[in-house]
Amino acid sequence: MVPDYYAMLAIDPNSDRAAIEAALTRCQPLWSSGTRNPKNKHTYQSYLDQIPAIRQALLTDDHNRAAYDTELTSTRSAEKDKKLDQLMRLVKLRAAKGGLSVADRSILRDKSGSLGLTKEDLDRLIEPIPARAEPPREEDGPEPIADLLDGTTRRQIRVALEHLARRDLYDALGLLQDAPTFEVAARATAERGRWMQKSQVTAEKTVWLEVISYAQSHIVAPTERVRYDRTLRADAEDSLVESALFAIDGLDRLDLGTRHVLLDEAAAKGIAPDRAEKLIKKACASKGVARDLWGAPPTASSLLRLLRCRSCGGVTNYAD
Repeated sequence: MVPDYYAMLAIDPNSDRAAIEAALTRCQPLWSSGTRNPKNKHTYQSYLDQIPAIRQALLTDDHNRAAYDTELTSTRSAEKDKKLDQLMRLVKLRAAKGGLSVADRSILRDKSGSLGLTKEDLDRLIEPIPARAEPPREEDGPEPIADLLDGTTRRQIRVALEHLARRDLYDALGLLQDAPTFEVAARATAERGRWMQKSQVTAEKTVWLEVISYAQSHIVAPTERVRYDRTLRADAEDSLVESALFAIDGLDRLDLGTRHVLLDEAAAKGIAPDRAEKLIKKACASKGVARDLWGAPPTASSLLRLLRCRSCGGVTNYAD
């Protein structure tokens, strides 16, 4: 992906050479001071590292700038396609019940805006989806607190991994999550040695060494590794609950279509079906949304209730 130098410099893509030079003069000291802030240090160091590339692309000759502009247009198009895929996933979650209500469309419009997409982009995606009437309108207790990495550490690891476009510390080391501990330790040591050999200090080297340090702290020692793995599971579950809350927002009942889409998403995140059901139930309870469990396997207690009810001529539901 080509970085957007115009956005980095906060200038119009049609700016002339003098305006670009002035923007570079203005931004360079701001970027240097920005590297002293732990929250932004990797971003601003990467901007400083890219100054020669900015000059090469925008200030050498018209041919180089035209080539850069063409590549940037292609990158922006790819980024928009990625956002449209994200929005399509959200549309699918809301429409799984058989259509979109007015409330669904309003929620999706807000999401579309937060992704930087337009109302027209959303309208094109939802045009073939049938309208659904607004539905007319159950609660749970807190789960025990698990031993997880603290919020600050989780945030720091996530920011560093995002710079490397890696999923987790295992992915950063090129390993599977069930890799033996000795292999994790050996790979982390080897990667640290490889990056320490590079004499030039760059944003890439800094963030790689930071991630390797996190790996040595959190997935080499068995106790710490258990905590990190538990944190990964918690993050996946939080993500599923977020999806569930989005999918059921404004509904009175969780329909089977939406439930199946959420279970598919849970499976993709490595969450077992029974655990996924509990998380979906939790999300429904927090929103006051009833669950439609027709078609779900009946539990032993629901079967007993059904038998008792039939013995007296009544009808019951499988839902617990």
